[in-house]
Amino acid sequence: MNYCLEWKTIEYAINHTVSKIVINITNKPVITWPSAVKNGFGIAEFAFIFLLLTGSVAFSNSKKDTSGFENVVREIAGGKLDINKKYMYWNGERYIATDSANLGRQFKVIAMQKDDFKDLKKITQPDTLTTENAMGKVWYDKSNNNVEFFTSFGKHPENEKALKDVSERILEIYGGENAKQ
Repeated sequence: MNYCLEWKTIEYAINHTVSKIVINITNKPVITWPSAVKNGFGIAEFAFIFLLLTGSVAFSNSKKDTSGFENVVREIAGGKLDINKKYMYWNGERYIATDSANLGRQFKVIAMQKDDFKDLKKITQPDTLTTENAMGKVWYDKSNNNVEFFTSFGKHPENEKALKDVSERILEIYGGENAKQ
C-alpha cells in the first residue's frame, strides 16, 4: 500500500509541474547566410552543393548524348542548335537533324530543309483540333482512308504527297471528338 500512495504523490507532483511549463515557438530559418559563413559553411561548401545540383552538366562525358540536358536546351532554343547540321530524317512525328547521310535503312536521310525542320510536325492529338484553332494553321493528308494532320504546308514526309489546307468538313469528320486515336 505504501507503494500506491507514493505513486499518487509523484503523479500529483508531475501534474502540478507540467501545468507551469511555458512553451515558446519561434519560426526562424535553420541556416542564415551570415551564420552559415561564420560557422564554416563557406564558399567551398556552396560550390560543392552547386556542383551536386548541376553534376550531369558539369561532369558529363564527351560522348554525344541527346537524351538529357542537350535536348532541353535544344527545345528551348527551338531546334536552333541543330539547324546547322547537313541532314535530317523523319522520326514519325517530326524531323530530327543529323550530321550523317546514312543512318541505316530504317531512316530516309535527306538534305536539311530549314523550314520543314523548324515548322513541320505531325499533330498527334487530332481530337484537340477545332475550326477555331485549326483553320489556316493546319494541313492534312488523306491516304488509304486515313487522315494525318500537320503543323505546316509542304509534302508528307513519308509518302511525299502535297499536304492540303484543312477544311471544316475534314475537321468535322476526322478531327475533334470524331478523331481516331
